[in-house]
Amino acid sequence: MTVQEIISNIMLSQNKPKNHKLPIFEIVCNEMFPLEETLIPIFKRKIMATVAQSKKKEISKKQKLLTNGI
Repeated sequence: MTVQEIISNIMLSQNKPKNHKLPIFEIVCNEMFPLEETLIPIFKRKIMATVAQSKKKEISKKQKLLTNGI
């Protein structure tokens, strides 16, 4: 079962619309590495970079609206 199928099932069981706006991160690693020392810090950095980028984009949109007076 994929992540999208799990979310769809949860949305259906809670009678919520299928369109969700939250990001979903799925990490797949085919090699054996220690999670705590290698993989988890990499995943955290990737997620934080995505969050920071979306926050900058949101601030930029607000600034454009303010400068245009709309």
